[in-house]
Amino acid sequence: MKLNKALFIFIFLLLSLGSLKGKECDSCLFKVNSLDKSFSLSGTWLFTREDKAENKNIGLNTDSWKKIKTPGSWKPAYKDGKVYEVGWYRGNLEFAESLIGEEVVFLVDTYMGEVNFYLDGREIYSRGDRNSYERYYAVQSIPIRFKVTKRNHIVAFRVDTILMTGVYQRPFELRRYNKTDMNLAFWHVYGGELRAYFAIILAAAGVFFLIVYFRTKNDFYFLPGLVGLGTFPFLMLPVDMIQKFIDPRQTFILHYVGIAVTLLMHYKYCQYFTRLHKFWDRLYTVLLSVIAVLFVYLAFNYHGKVFDLNRNILFAIVLVITAKIIYLTFKAMRAGVKGGSIFFYGETFLVLTVLNDLMNSKGLLPTVGTVYLGMGVSTFAIVIIAANNYTNTYIQNQNLLVDLKALNDSLEEKVKERTRELAEKNEDINTMLHNLPQGVLTVVKGTTIHKEYSSHLEEIFETKDIADKNAIDFIFGNSTMSSDQVSQVKTTVDNFIGEDMLNYEVNEELLTTEICIKNPNSGSEKYLELLWSPIHSIEDEDVLEKILVCIRDITKLKALTAESEEQKKKIEMIGQLIKVLPDDFGEFVSSANKYIKENTSLIKEKGELPTLTDMEKLFRNMHTIK
Repeated sequence: MKLNKALFIFIFLLLSLGSLKGKECDSCLFKVNSLDKSFSLSGTWLFTREDKAENKNIGLNTDSWKKIKTPGSWKPAYKDGKVYEVGWYRGNLEFAESLIGEEVVFLVDTYMGEVNFYLDGREIYSRGDRNSYERYYAVQSIPIRFKVTKRNHIVAFRVDTILMTGVYQRPFELRRYNKTDMNLAFWHVYGGELRAYFAIILAAAGVFFLIVYFRTKNDFYFLPGLVGLGTFPFLMLPVDMIQKFIDPRQTFILHYVGIAVTLLMHYKYCQYFTRLHKFWDRLYTVLLSVIAVLFVYLAFNYHGKVFDLNRNILFAIVLVITAKIIYLTFKAMRAGVKGGSIFFYGETFLVLTVLNDLMNSKGLLPTVGTVYLGMGVSTFAIVIIAANNYTNTYIQNQNLLVDLKALNDSLEEKVKERTRELAEKNEDINTMLHNLPQGVLTVVKGTTIHKEYSSHLEEIFETKDIADKNAIDFIFGNSTMSSDQVSQVKTTVDNFIGEDMLNYEVNEELLTTEICIKNPNSGSEKYLELLWSPIHSIEDEDVLEKILVCIRDITKLKALTAESEEQKKKIEMIGQLIKVLPDDFGEFVSSANKYIKENTSLIKEKGELPTLTDMEKLFRNMHTIK
């Protein structure tokens, strides 16, 4: 019984293997029973890299053709490592009787590759060089329309692409033709207009932030500006409208320049969240710059192997740098750096879309292309961070303007109050200067007299022509001092103003403190006392800015002092007399009268010319009295 059971299982497995073998080429027959919903064309398709015109013909011997999983890269079809850019796909569509007479749409995405589509050996669609009349469907699924006229149709299409991958992403399906097909409209907007909108918005944001940078010189806005403009080539160049003006192959190669520039700017933007290592920063800058320049060169001097190698290196660097960016921004987010979380989530989304497209191109996970979304969203995250910073600065400035307006509203009253206080102080100073019984002036730079001085100064010098005069010439011009002495004072004052205060303290004794001046008109003399006072600078207390000179007329004081001295001598004489005893004083008076009478008699007797002997006697008598 067990043997029979084992035999039964063995026979069942053989039959199963046989049935699987019979379906090995499911591309030979896709049975389309209904188109109420889209019919997936994913599966195994016949493929060849032999570029022959007869590959489109019905009844072609396809024994030499390979079988590959589609969507997916065509590279696994041949193991010899050769580089080829042209491949042919071939399949058999079997339609239900109810679908005969229906118009259908064959959706296939070859990502800017040239396409020739054949139905039963007849070409019904082609896309090659730039075309000013027809839509190119550059990075969108191509809607190829045809009418089902019989149950079996052989489809063959030729793909010429420098990506060397063929049909590798979705959508890859058959749909009933519908003039208002929203699903088809979505795929076209997703791969075309939405990409263009992203490009235009980010470029406009880039221009805006560059203008902000040049106006404010704030480095924070420089990289967002470059990122916005750097993303533009990657997003915009593959859009349909560009293909009307530039060769599609050139725009396709050049759009990789945008990836290199954008990636570099994304990495450099990390410097606002964390410290970048200078070595890696310079290395990535050099590598990505070389890659970008090489893509520009290849756009005009194409070489397949170099392009493929350059592209693979670019994507390898993209994975390394984006992973590093995620690590750095994650640390910044954990540290609570402002804007770090937005940048982190944007870069994480970019990495996920890059991984999706890499697996897509390798046939590991056939999906739709998403890297442009990742590039746009991650760049938009940087724009949002810059916009937040700009708006926060704007709001702060607005708040400052409100505060400033409130301050201005009260400023007028404060100015009036301060002006009133200042006027009062000025009035007090003027009153003091006009009533001060001293001459007061200020010596400023250039050894000139400041326009504000005391009124008494005009009385002292008997002139009103004082302001802006040379101070030394004015004070010492009519003095009894010698020219050398005046020159010494002038040199000293010149060396004081604008110099260190220490200079004044050391040489202060060189300034004259008392002078005598003569009025050139009346010839009268005045004695003046000078008091010199240094005034330091407001900005720097160690620098002498002005010298205040107080001048006092001491002529009367001098006279009183002289008179006082005379009186002092007389008092001293009286004091000495008081100290003499009466008898001694009486003897002195008697002796003095005797000598005076004797001298008087000699003068009367001898006349005006006494003899020498008489002269000696006169002097001797007077000396004795003294």
